Amino acid sequence: MISINCTGRVTADLEPKVSSKRTQYLRFNLAVNKGFGEKQKVVFLQCLLTGEQQVQRMVNAGVKKGSLITIAGDLDVEEYDKKDGTKGTAVKATLYDWIYTPSNKAKNENSESQTTEQPQNNAEDNGNVADDDLPF
Repeated sequence: MISINCTGRVTADLEPKVSSKRTQYLRFNLAVNKGFGEKQKVVFLQCLLTGEQQVQRMVNAGVKKGSLITIAGDLDVEEYDKKDGTKGTAVKATLYDWIYTPSNKAKNENSESQTTEQPQNNAEDNGNVADDDLPF
């Protein structure tokens, strides 16, 4: 297992789904800035969060496109075949926890404030999904 902790922005609104084995999950991309100045680049992580309680926690907290979150999980790098016949790599993270991350963006006085309450993680429901049940 390779553990990862990183901070990034969610790239699209969340769409909860249910697997063939009736496990709730969220699959989303996280854009993570790496480096500084001219050498800065963006790394996209394909994130998987499983389990009804974890999925509902993220949805109820209002995580959406542009939300800045910090994740903790298991990192995997997979090779795949591109349509043009070349090989590509996908960086994937199976999450076991996440939190909102404070940002320095100025808040609009007319907008509603985001929920910052973070329910405790239930260690008994880590939402493990069998390899043949993974959605990606």
